[in-house]
Amino acid sequence: FVHNCLPNIDSGQVDISTAIAGLQLHHPVVINAITGGAETVAGVNRSLAEIAKATGSPMAVGSQYAGLESPETVY
Repeated sequence: FVHNCLPNIDSGQVDISTAIAGLQLHHPVVINAITGGAETVAGVNRSLAEIAKATGSPMAVGSQYAGLESPETVY
């Protein structure tokens, strides 16, 4: 048997866009930040954010959400 997983498919017509919680995405990939407040991960998160921006990917904020909802948790 010859494996042919995508017979007669025009890759230009494939749509991988999706929606999560009403947010329309170009693709089903979400980048998750490294959380925990450690100073050593700030550079990694900055790089992940730059990749997210360059690729049009959403980026999860993890524990940063608490700071948005409750300013007293920001330190």
